[in-house]
Amino acid sequence: IDNIEEDRHHKKRFKEYFQKGIPYIWPLFCVDFIITAVMFVILSILFTPVLLSFIYGHSTALYIIGGIMAMVGLILTLLFTIYLGIVQKYASRILILEKNNIVDSIKQGLKLTRFQFENSLIAMLINIGLGLGFSFALLVILSIIGLVLFGIGYAIFMVANFALVIIYAVLATLVLIGIYIIIGGIFSTFIGAYWTLVYRAATYLASKKLKEKHGSK
Repeated sequence: IDNIEEDRHHKKRFKEYFQKGIPYIWPLFCVDFIITAVMFVILSILFTPVLLSFIYGHSTALYIIGGIMAMVGLILTLLFTIYLGIVQKYASRILILEKNNIVDSIKQGLKLTRFQFENSLIAMLINIGLGLGFSFALLVILSIIGLVLFGIGYAIFMVANFALVIIYAVLATLVLIGIYIIIGGIFSTFIGAYWTLVYRAATYLASKKLKEKHGSK
């Protein structure tokens, strides 16, 4: 988004943008890895007692307690997943847009998520809704195209030899995969731009809130 705004009168090629993004591959991977590792630790803490209660429990009471703990663990897992997902979105953009290091990006992502949690939660729920809608639409599109390709393949099977059918099946599969990659890439780009705008809005609101807080003192 920044590149487009700064270079709107200068047409750039995909190769140039790709080269700009290469230095951020490893830092972004580290951000994702750290947040995923934290999530794994949280899951281990939440579900280890549940597993122990089922493995070593020899009474109905322990099984009931384990079941309750499992339900609570699932709810907490959902909440932590959403929360850390927001942190990851912000930390990635802080890393690139603010040119911060990995640790500071995660710290600032946590801070921004805490200051703007309500708005960030709404943004994440919209993201989830868009993702579900996109997945359903993509499934419908691929199913329709798949049925058309299957019909063509069946017609070829009726009039041609088996080898030609195999060749057609491979080509049809590649077509479906290509459509999935292209549409999925477009949607991923849209979601990336969406979260960049959310980050900017959250940053603005957080700074405005801090100014009002300091101004009232």
